[in-house]
Amino acid sequence: MRAAAGRPLLPAVRRRLARPGGWRAPALALALLWCVSRALVLFPGETLRDRTLYRLTVLRDTGNVTIVRDGSSVPDSQFSAAQKRSIRTAYKWVGTNTTWCRRQASFGGQAYSNRNWESRIQDGDRPVCLDSEFSISDERSPCVVYAYGVSYDWTFDDGMARFGCEVHSFDPSIGAQPARRPSGVHFHPVGLGRNDHVNAYGWQIWTLDRAMRELGHDHLPRLQYLKLDSEGSEWDMFSQQLFDGVGHQALDKFDQIGVEVHMRKAAEREMEFYERIANVTVRLSELGWEVAQATPTKIYPVWFRFPGLDEPVPLMYDLLLVNRRRANRNNH
Repeated sequence: MRAAAGRPLLPAVRRRLARPGGWRAPALALALLWCVSRALVLFPGETLRDRTLYRLTVLRDTGNVTIVRDGSSVPDSQFSAAQKRSIRTAYKWVGTNTTWCRRQASFGGQAYSNRNWESRIQDGDRPVCLDSEFSISDERSPCVVYAYGVSYDWTFDDGMARFGCEVHSFDPSIGAQPARRPSGVHFHPVGLGRNDHVNAYGWQIWTLDRAMRELGHDHLPRLQYLKLDSEGSEWDMFSQQLFDGVGHQALDKFDQIGVEVHMRKAAEREMEFYERIANVTVRLSELGWEVAQATPTKIYPVWFRFPGLDEPVPLMYDLLLVNRRRANRNNH
């Protein structure tokens, strides 16, 4: 390749950069490229077209914007009544409050800004129920918290440690970290799954039972809070605890679960997933787990139309699950 004047391109670039201020145009081009790449960053399940349309809409309207897409590529008539019922059961459970907390606090979270750098969205925070039947509200009682999914946001974990809890954070995706943070949080580079294994990324995965045994908590009658933000592995853990008949039902020990649940689009290919999720939600309800808070995840603006549902729904929800039945039984 040659420059317009017939000179080699690289020497021409060097001479231009050597001039006073000649570096400005390349620097501005790189800065513009970085800004565009950040503006078009994709969320899970989102296409480049979705993100581009969202950004163009935000330029016209800085208020709340939601993009609606199809959650299936085939007509609704190709889904059976049972399949539609499974989808409806799963989304009704994750999207409906069935109880409430008289006293509730939010721990952690980071503020995200709009194009005018005005703080608008708080993400990464987790609700905690402080009602009297839960021992987390009693400073005389021990408090143990398991937090799965850090992704370099330690605000919840550090906040719970400052609240007086023994906090154990788990995340195999963020590399080497100090085993103990200044706040007192204990870090473990392992993930959560349906069985113990090393996954395709080379990450160590443990069941919830295994984590309790390794940390010496399997003898405790009660743990106060389980945070799950593990990109879909929450359903693997629920399936292992509720249906596999393996372990000592570690989930039974927790009073509360703060979870970001991840649903899936392409329903025609994911019916096994939705049937499993419907069974999980029914079983959780039977065991006394109630939804004290159900809100769509704030930073993902794409909602989807699914067979069997009257309105579009998001793929991710932030939930607070509480088990008053177990908490009251443990108090007596």
